[in-house]
Amino acid sequence: MLQGSDRPHARPGWQAGELVPDARLQDSFKRELRYVYTATGESIDAAFIREGLALAWRKDGSQRA
Repeated sequence: MLQGSDRPHARPGWQAGELVPDARLQDSFKRELRYVYTATGESIDAAFIREGLALAWRKDGSQRA
């Protein structure tokens, strides 16, 4: 699997958008958990999953597919 660092940090056309919290605000390591969207509403999380840069967490979360 590719690492996130193998991909450019910004995709052409992506602009700052929105961070959307879920019921669980932090993971067990105290990291903040948010869904990330571009200004046009594209899910950055979903884009990373499609490109093989991330795996979907399916155990909980309101935005799971």
